Amino acid sequence: MEKLKKKGMVVETWVDQREVLGHGSVGGFVNHCGWNSVVEAAWYGVRILA
Repeated sequence: MEKLKKKGMVVETWVDQREVLGHGSVGGFVNHCGWNSVVEAAWYGVRILA
């Protein structure tokens, strides 16, 4: 955790995916390509890595 402190974050609890995708600092989304995730990523204009 200390190594990641300055580079990003690890989320250990459930978060609302729409809130994450809607955040301005999100540039991409690693995804299994379930339909809801694809639609949400497209809605917020976030690139998907499948």
